[in-house]
Amino acid sequence: MKLALIAGAAVLAGAIGTGAASATASNNDPAAPSAPPEVLHGESYTPNGVYTWQTGTVTSRSGNALTVRSTDGTTWTWTLNDKTKIQKEGKPVTASSIAEGTRVMIGGPGHTAAIVLTPPPFEKIRDQLNDLPRPPF
Repeated sequence: MKLALIAGAAVLAGAIGTGAASATASNNDPAAPSAPPEVLHGESYTPNGVYTWQTGTVTSRSGNALTVRSTDGTTWTWTLNDKTKIQKEGKPVTASSIAEGTRVMIGGPGHTAAIVLTPPPFEKIRDQLNDLPRPPF
């Protein structure tokens, strides 16, 4: 389970990293998009099994379940349990703080959430990237 959680976090971090690369490009190219491409949903195969992940908006929350809809219309219901890690902009929170309309990145084995993250606004990521040293080329 720990390996799957690490693998899932890496996938979610990769989703942010993909956006970060686009954000950097948009500062130098006026024709580049003003926001990163969105990583919607998928599966990662690990030695411990299948890790499913999704980025989208919470459309309902009921008991120990969150329903998330990606921008392409894919809607999955995720089960939360006492092992689910939930963070809002990097700080631990409870499931009750994740309301309908909240943007989330969620992942876990099957559709049991191991981690639920609310990503920071794109502008915040872009501003942090602008403070990083640039390569010499």
